[in-house]
Amino acid sequence: MNRNNLLTAAGLGLIGLSSAQADDPPANRPNIIFCMTDDQGWGDVSWNGCSVPFPALDAMAANGMRFDNFYSSAPVCTPTRGGCLTGRHPNRYGIFKYGISLDLREQSIAEILRDHGYATGHFGKWHLNGISGPGRPVRPTDSHSPDKFGFDVWASTSNYIDLYDQLGRNDGSTLDIPGDTSDAIMDEAISFIRNAATND
Repeated sequence: MNRNNLLTAAGLGLIGLSSAQADDPPANRPNIIFCMTDDQGWGDVSWNGCSVPFPALDAMAANGMRFDNFYSSAPVCTPTRGGCLTGRHPNRYGIFKYGISLDLREQSIAEILRDHGYATGHFGKWHLNGISGPGRPVRPTDSHSPDKFGFDVWASTSNYIDLYDQLGRNDGSTLDIPGDTSDAIMDEAISFIRNAATND
């Protein structure tokens, strides 16, 4: 990849953060992948004592930046996701439980990075659009879809990714998931990464 302008985000996985300056040459900007899992405890990874190996996560932990004293902004999904996306505490943006939509006036890290030349994507559980019940595919017509917060490409569900068999895409299409939801989400994310690399 010649230019390192890549941001990916997913419910099971990917959001981005960057320390790059706006005037940095594209080659000096880091590729950023933020993996957010749902209901994962501190001891549920092998580098923190879990006896089950996670080769891909172990490799990322060994070669990437690990935040060993990083705390979520809340004990439930929506305010935690809002905190990661905005960098603000739930007390500042008014979400304390799931099922409340993120205010459209909030500025997200994806918007900032997109404005600085990054390709931005979200793949997986969105849960910032006010849905508290079973998940459904996110649609471009939804008032709080990922594109309203800076994500150019997305394949997302509103909630409960392990209980639903479809993801909504930014182009309005729906992705039927034939098997494991995690595999389908990662296939979408990897396709996005490869496409961004190919298009420099």
